[in-house]
Amino acid sequence: MAHAVYSRELVPDTVIGSGTASSESYREVGSSCIAERHAIELMDEGVARNPHMAFGDKVRMEARLEDGLPGPFGVVQQTVARSPVQS
Repeated sequence: MAHAVYSRELVPDTVIGSGTASSESYREVGSSCIAERHAIELMDEGVARNPHMAFGDKVRMEARLEDGLPGPFGVVQQTVARSPVQS
């Protein structure tokens, strides 16, 4: 928030998104971010069921073209880890 107001003028009722928005068929193809998934679960079930990510969780992302061929950046795989910077 601090960076957003530093670099642009925000008016009351400004909405700041938490990630990429899903398509209208999110129930069939999935959601784009955990915050959005939580909102969908709250609307559908009254409670958020998927946990936030935790240290040690693994993330794998792969984009594919419509014909199924590999996308422009290949596979990205990472493990959620604590920052080495001490506060």
